[in-house]
Amino acid sequence: MATVFERIRAAVLQEATRPSPYDPKQHAENKAAFTAKLLEVCTNAHLRADMTSDDLWWHVWTKIRDAGFRAAYVANEISRLKPFLNDFRVLTGPEWQFDHDGIARGEAAREFLEKKGRFADISYNTNPYKFSKILLAAAIFQTFPTDAQPLAALFGDDYDKSGDAMWRAHARLAKVVGYTTALHVMMDIGFACVKPDIWLVKLMCRLGWIDDVLPASSEEAIIKQKYQTKNIAVAVITCARRIAEAMHAWHQEAPLREFDFVMVKYGQRPGECGIVRSLHDDWLPVQRIMEWHPQNPG
Repeated sequence: MATVFERIRAAVLQEATRPSPYDPKQHAENKAAFTAKLLEVCTNAHLRADMTSDDLWWHVWTKIRDAGFRAAYVANEISRLKPFLNDFRVLTGPEWQFDHDGIARGEAAREFLEKKGRFADISYNTNPYKFSKILLAAAIFQTFPTDAQPLAALFGDDYDKSGDAMWRAHARLAKVVGYTTALHVMMDIGFACVKPDIWLVKLMCRLGWIDDVLPASSEEAIIKQKYQTKNIAVAVITCARRIAEAMHAWHQEAPLREFDFVMVKYGQRPGECGIVRSLHDDWLPVQRIMEWHPQNPG
């Protein structure tokens, strides 16, 4: 499996960044953008005991916004919303009151959902479900004791990078942000996991890596129906950990984050970090990756 992954990684670098019509200068720039982004996400994926509440909040609210959207769209949206949502301390109180029936009671909450007042002329998705989760998370962050370590306050005093303690930490966060989004947050801050989103599950399924829970022949509808279940998540993370231990990582300090990033970029539609085509859909289904052999850059 590690050998297959390394072939996937090489193909993403060489083929997913290849412009059409071909331009060697643009290709080099795309590859540089991809490797720079990979370095960035791997560098940040370290579980730091000194992480501040503000650092942790950034990961939480941005991953809530990220869920279900294309990466390029979310990056732009987050930059526009950062002035309003980047401080959890100002997101509580009467003006942000929002009930679970989708009705905004506070002035700021109504402005957000209606794109009026302070949110006028800003382009963003007004999904009330995402918005309510951000406000709920902000209220929880407000309860952190001032002398507590933020990671312990959010995940519990016995949090750990892996094993049963990791899953207990996940259960605490999942109640607030959702099952897959919680794993996304945890992956990005250095827990020993990956994010089992639709693309990662689909590709690992097609490769036969999680046959015991999702056979390679599974129909698309079955994958979409099951990919957010716990047994799938456990199978994906367990398999990813085995691969991370065996592969020749470009970033040895964060091989799981490297694995997740590369795999998802094999399937996702064109967007940020130099990716200009989806290899799985447009070039070579991942289950045939061993048919690819590196060629000259042009």
